[in-house]
Amino acid sequence: MTDSTLPLHREAADPATPQIRLAEIAAAHHELHPVIAGNPSCYPALIEWMLQLGTITPVMPAPAEVTPTAAVPCVAATFEAAGATPGHRW
Repeated sequence: MTDSTLPLHREAADPATPQIRLAEIAAAHHELHPVIAGNPSCYPALIEWMLQLGTITPVMPAPAEVTPTAAVPCVAATFEAAGATPGHRW
């Protein structure tokens, strides 16, 4: 675990850190890879390299939650546009 008060950790996390500097930090300090990957300035090729090294793991975004009530107006509008009435069976 790295100390977030250390200057190098702060530099790795800072969105103003140039991409070339992020690459230099990543090459020399593998323990900071999760911090660098979380930096919005981290470029895709650097993330890919860290993934290949196994020092970070891919994060899948949570699926968007769809509530049934949110979908109903769209379905109803589709049926109404087709001339169907509620409860009508095709």
